[in-house]
Amino acid sequence: MTGEDPQQRKAAAAELIATGPDLVVAAGMIDALPVHALTRTIKIVVITGGDLIAVGLTDSLARAGRQCNRGYDP
Repeated sequence: MTGEDPQQRKAAAAELIATGPDLVVAAGMIDALPVHALTRTIKIVVITGGDLIAVGLTDSLARAGRQCNRGYDP
């Protein structure tokens, strides 16, 4: 997406949200967090990453109840 620069990630997330997507697929939490900070209505699927529950992105990995859920975790 934008490398490691947090400001670039925030700007890219804002640009993405402005397009009005129904769903965002994030490679990991580093991509999901800026999107999550800007919207609570667009669903986010996180491909891989750490503990989505611990960082507040979701309540459960077993069911999609909130905005974020994990798509794949090897």
